[in-house]
Amino acid sequence: MSGGKHEFGVDLGLSWVSPDVGNSRVRIGTPLAIRVGFVPRGRLMWEPRFALSFDSEGLGSAAYAFTPGVAALYSMTPTRHRAGWYLLGGAGMNFLSLGVPGGNSGTTFSFGGGVGMRKRYGNAALRLEGGLQFDTKDASAGIPSQFSVGTRVGLSFWH
Repeated sequence: MSGGKHEFGVDLGLSWVSPDVGNSRVRIGTPLAIRVGFVPRGRLMWEPRFALSFDSEGLGSAAYAFTPGVAALYSMTPTRHRAGWYLLGGAGMNFLSLGVPGGNSGTTFSFGGGVGMRKRYGNAALRLEGGLQFDTKDASAGIPSQFSVGTRVGLSFWH
């Protein structure tokens, strides 16, 4: 196996969000989505992820979210996790803060899946992902559940 044992990456995301209360909208994730993959010998790779996002229209006001999570990537190509197509599924926790004075904060869970690909350039790769995500609600904080369809673009490096 050539290359490193860990894949490090930074991503930028864009998604269409449809909450069960309120209007649908587009959300842009900040370039602070960081991931670390543990490159295996087989086709299944585990990847902890940490994302920070800002939603300028979250529930009628600005909202911030910190989302730690874990994803499983299953390589669809013989080159394993250096280049090519993969399937992904994952789960995470969303720590939310609504930006209104005296605004609510709460915690929800997210579940999702999708497909991605890597295009290798030396010891780095361009990485593109597309997928679906469902976030649970936090009724005590007034945060509705929501469904998202989105894409993510990023760079990966191996160490």
